[in-house]
Amino acid sequence: MRRLIPLNVVFALAIACGCHAPQKAVVQVPPPRVSHEKYEVRVTPAERDEINSLIVALKDPATVMVRDANDPLGYSCREIERLVELGEKAIPALQREYLALKDEERKAAAGMSLRALKEGGDDERAAKFYAIRRVRYAIMQPLLNIKHAWNTRFFEAELCSHFDPASGGFSADEISRGDIAVRQRAAEYVYKNGDQQSIHNLIWALLDEDPGVSRMAETTLRRITGQDFGYAAARTPEEAMDAIDAWWDWYRARLAGNREE
Repeated sequence: MRRLIPLNVVFALAIACGCHAPQKAVVQVPPPRVSHEKYEVRVTPAERDEINSLIVALKDPATVMVRDANDPLGYSCREIERLVELGEKAIPALQREYLALKDEERKAAAGMSLRALKEGGDDERAAKFYAIRRVRYAIMQPLLNIKHAWNTRFFEAELCSHFDPASGGFSADEISRGDIAVRQRAAEYVYKNGDQQSIHNLIWALLDEDPGVSRMAETTLRRITGQDFGYAAARTPEEAMDAIDAWWDWYRARLAGNREE
């Protein structure tokens, strides 16, 4: 059944003010997992040098990436393909580089709105911001193509990385919440590779302002759990929030059952 009103519009307004978990459950709903774990893997000096050189090349604006024929949203090049071949050995270095670039991007945008950056109000800062973002997206490409539990945990955190602990909901800051492209790719990765540990952040992702992210989260929840609480069939925002409440009730009961075993 199709939704009769655009729920994403209602959610976007709520999120712009710092969207919270469903009210009747807000005290009991734990925040999403947004911190990234650190992983280490044994590599030879030669492998470490190769991984580092591939990352340096991937960050070079002169490196040409082409659209991936198998993924309309993905890109490919020799460096990406080789990092994917290295698999687990490349994941820790790629994740560290991605997070470092994310921090650089935030510092470059400090004090500016996403709209101001897009309009080029400060051409130099806007150029720097988008140059860093381009590189971060490039580093993300091999991560998206390596199927591994470490990356599943990583993209679960990215799915809800705009959560603001101070408000208890998704951040009202445009820079924090505006990177919808990453959340879309994270949702796709978790759809393909998610497991029982993904449930927590997926329920939170039902509140995402982007309908593509929320729909993918709902589809993934049904695939992983076999449960359906009517979110996709919701006709009103109230029905959608009731469905999210039902997901939290089910999840808390499941956690309680696991603790008793």
